[in-house]
Amino acid sequence: MTHHRILAHQTLSSTDCQVLRQHAGCFVVVSESDTEANSNILVSTADAWNGCSQIFSYSMTYYSWIGLGLAWSNMRFAVCWTSSAIQVTYGPHCAQSSIIGYGTGVDYCDGNTTYATYPAFADDSWYIYAFPTYWSHLTSFQEVLIYWSYQNWHHCQNC
Repeated sequence: MTHHRILAHQTLSSTDCQVLRQHAGCFVVVSESDTEANSNILVSTADAWNGCSQIFSYSMTYYSWIGLGLAWSNMRFAVCWTSSAIQVTYGPHCAQSSIIGYGTGVDYCDGNTTYATYPAFADDSWYIYAFPTYWSHLTSFQEVLIYWSYQNWHHCQNC
């Protein structure tokens, strides 16, 4: 079973829309979904975890002023925990794509994949540009701080 929710729907500034060669009113939408999975595939049997999460997916999509998806990034991860530690045991995996006329790139995709105290983290930093001006782009960042019972998400555009 998959759960899905919108985390943000933000209209970009006219300046940011111009970088993407769009009219004022272009926007970005961020959503989160989680898919229930067999946690045994996320952790080896030698690890003494109290529990493991489902697979989380955080997607960020830039849209034109008419609602056409221009480019998107998707970050996927899962975690396992004990009472005193947490670890990203699957991912994070980040993937970007765009329609013709646009391009994307990744600055970094990272998370704590070693045993750590709370919180764990998963980061996705990427950018979008309109061809052929790859040097003029908008950078996007999203980070998830992960605790065993909840997550704290934040993002920024052109940061």
